Amino acid sequence: MPISSPRAPQKRSTPSMSLVLATPPRPFTHRAGLLLLVLLLAGMTGAGASPAQELPGVLVQQGERYLAMGKYKAALARYAKVLQCCPDTAEAAEAHNDSGVALSRLGREAEAETHYLAALEINRYPLALYNLARLYGRRSHDEQYSTAQRTVARKRAQGLYAEFARWLESDAPKPPSVDYQREALLEDVRRALSAPVDTP
Repeated sequence: MPISSPRAPQKRSTPSMSLVLATPPRPFTHRAGLLLLVLLLAGMTGAGASPAQELPGVLVQQGERYLAMGKYKAALARYAKVLQCCPDTAEAAEAHNDSGVALSRLGREAEAETHYLAALEINRYPLALYNLARLYGRRSHDEQYSTAQRTVARKRAQGLYAEFARWLESDAPKPPSVDYQREALLEDVRRALSAPVDTP
């Protein structure tokens, strides 16, 4: 609000409102001042803020920034706050998916799989379809798994890729990051779907 210079009082045709105090103001004491200062500082630093007081969308955005910088533990900490305060929400689905990405980059594939599946359980989060398909695709070539396990992983990957492709080609709203790389994603999905299922 702009500050204007004071003017001489003018007569108004409408009645003016004034604030009437029921009791006279108490003098400012040292103890009251100290308490006020502590409360102000706590509010400015966020001390004592619980995860429920932080907006889940902001936490997800912070996590995505950390994820992009390669600070996976910091990203996981932000996503954990979302999952703690707001389970079974759209933000939780996104946090599960992004947690899966961070864990996968840390080489913790089994934990990543759990998070992708949780994202799909909440609202069939489309990017979790793609990320889980990629995880199963990698597993289908991993020699530590038996031939039967690799075949199952390949079939699961193709099913997830097919579902993701249907979403990608639908009229459903897409995040800007998906729109930006839509053709590359479609090409990746087509390549994965054209691979034979019965061979490693």
